[in-house]
Amino acid sequence: MIDNWMKQKALEILVIMNTAIVNLRLYPPTSSMIINTVDRLYQNLQMAFEREPSLIISEADKNLLIGDEMLSQKDLERPQVAAFLGLLLNFGVRSITFKNDLTREDLSSFLEIMGEKPETIKQAGGLPNVMTQKNVSHILLDHKIYVATDGNHQLIANLEIKDDDIIKYLIGGADSGLELDIQQVRELAQNADWLEQVFKSGMSKLINNENLLPNIQLSENMVRMLGILDKIVDKMDQDKFAQLIAKSIAELDADMIGLVLTQGIDQLFNGKLFQEIINEIDGTKFEQVLEMIGVMEGDKSLTGINSTITAPPGFVSAYQQLMSSDKGVELQQRSEEKKTREKDEKEEKIRALKQEVEPILRGHEESFMNPSLMASIAGFVDNLADHEEFETADALIDRLAEALLSDKQGVRDQAAATLVKVIDNLPERRQKEVIYELSETLTKWINLETSTTTAYKKICYRLKDQILALIREKHYAECLPLLSIFHLIDYGLLDKNETAQKIASDIIMELSSPERLDVLFRDYATAREKEQKDLGRVLSRLGSASLSRLMDILRDHSDSDERVKILHLLIEIGQPALSVIRNETLREHPWFFHRNLAYLLGHIKGPTTIETLQTMLMHKHDKVRQEALNSLHRVGENEKGPVLLAILPAVDDAFKMSIIEMLGKIKYKKATPALVEILKGRPFVVSSARIDLEEMICVSLGRIGSLEAVPILKEISKPKFFSVTTYHKKVKNAAAMALTAIKP
Repeated sequence: MIDNWMKQKALEILVIMNTAIVNLRLYPPTSSMIINTVDRLYQNLQMAFEREPSLIISEADKNLLIGDEMLSQKDLERPQVAAFLGLLLNFGVRSITFKNDLTREDLSSFLEIMGEKPETIKQAGGLPNVMTQKNVSHILLDHKIYVATDGNHQLIANLEIKDDDIIKYLIGGADSGLELDIQQVRELAQNADWLEQVFKSGMSKLINNENLLPNIQLSENMVRMLGILDKIVDKMDQDKFAQLIAKSIAELDADMIGLVLTQGIDQLFNGKLFQEIINEIDGTKFEQVLEMIGVMEGDKSLTGINSTITAPPGFVSAYQQLMSSDKGVELQQRSEEKKTREKDEKEEKIRALKQEVEPILRGHEESFMNPSLMASIAGFVDNLADHEEFETADALIDRLAEALLSDKQGVRDQAAATLVKVIDNLPERRQKEVIYELSETLTKWINLETSTTTAYKKICYRLKDQILALIREKHYAECLPLLSIFHLIDYGLLDKNETAQKIASDIIMELSSPERLDVLFRDYATAREKEQKDLGRVLSRLGSASLSRLMDILRDHSDSDERVKILHLLIEIGQPALSVIRNETLREHPWFFHRNLAYLLGHIKGPTTIETLQTMLMHKHDKVRQEALNSLHRVGENEKGPVLLAILPAVDDAFKMSIIEMLGKIKYKKATPALVEILKGRPFVVSSARIDLEEMICVSLGRIGSLEAVPILKEISKPKFFSVTTYHKKVKNAAAMALTAIKP
């Protein structure tokens, strides 16, 4: 037996060896990392050889032994040790012996070989053949080891059979390494009391190893022991030992009992052992064993018995024997009775549930004002679902949703609160499905609802999650109705209280995070026409940050078609875009962008439209001013005249022409004094532009039709003999025509 120092040194050697093998798969043998690791491994081996002439590492039942001592479970769980054990298993090596005359060259060659894939070594003739080719002579594979024993652990010879040897033989059978004379064992077995103690000791040793071996391996060892006992127990004691063994087996857990029963033990001990075990198992454990064997008989996984090994043969036979036993027949009868009873109880429960919710399903709104009934609805839905009455459960949910559209506030509040409880109790996946199915009704309710209860907020945020899911799945058109309702509330376009507006604003903010907008605008740039249109409509409803980015596209995109698309989106969104438009008009931008802004204002009438247009009418670029003038004419209504009259003195003569023409078209009578004053204030030198301006004033005065303009028009069209001012013929003709248009 090795001492503790040697064991720890061997573990250290295993760790270094595994590291060296892994590194050799990544780096050449000549690298400094590999050379240093091999040197360190060789030095540690030399230290071990100072204590022992050789180091033997072997594998047994998926465990590692250092010399003749098995590693603990804790040591086996170390990653490097587990990896080395896997390496031995992959190469099919049972033991490796490192001799004390080992050279560094031997060690280096051995590590390089172990670093190869098992398939590569196999194709080269196998591990022993490759090691021979590499002249590795001081490392031995699967070398037989002879261990000297002391007086208490001597090899069995003649009649010197020890109890421990018998126990080892029973547990390990032929694999124990002991050479027993079976006839001698039979003679010893004549002492039934002695054999009983040997059996109990053997069972104890097996059970103590349950944490080291898989359940199936333990059960195989047990059945092997039972087979040996069956051969050596005296025939007169067969029944007694069958009962003794059955009691011991019955004390095991159900999984282990099941595995023992499925390994062909029905012929042992005159065929009585199987039945004796059944007799000893209590009713609860019998059901557990039957369930475990039934699962395996049905070819399902072994996860229930902590193993991934394929089920051994015998499960069908064992299951049939269990079911045909008295306990099995009784269990079947109880099972059938239970099924019948549960079926009757289920049907009665369903009838009662349906009777409870019948008033609601029939649409009786007064039912929603019954507090006890409404408090029970969530439980009813759960019970209906548990009894697979999904159609009734869904109908009840639909009825709750329909009640949200009632014209009675109390009904709506109760329906909303109950619906929230019902949804919260559903499985997560079903919660999302219900919100999706009810989204149209919920959207109508939010549009109409004036009471912002806790249920209102919860449903709003569930709809927010639904919007987010649809956006992630690129179902943009589908999410628009949901998104639009929160967008309208956020901008105050629906009559809602401050709480509702705050909820909507927070939802829009969560949906329009910078990261999400980055993704959506990248998708918008590459999307096809239909998808791009729908995504653009989504983006236009995601708050001011998103609208600002749309403005960036309108300003910077080189493709006029793309700019037109943005114009249409902004016009569709309407008033919410006004604040962004106003901000952009106050910044330095190319004139053509400002002209687009002026164009937008002509299609979006809101509180700031006229004021913003008035500012743009003073723009330095004529095309911007003209677009603003057109927009003012389109949306100005009663504000047009005052705005035009207000800016008239401040603009140049060229733009005055356009304003005066517009004043005439809208027949703004209050502009008459100002126009007359312009006519009277003629410059000493009259230019052609001045003549055109005077002509336009006369035309506009005629359109306005104010009697206040008649005197000046007469003076222009028919000047008096002593008149100093002389007007151009075009102006005279225009004044004459204006007079004919003005009715006294």
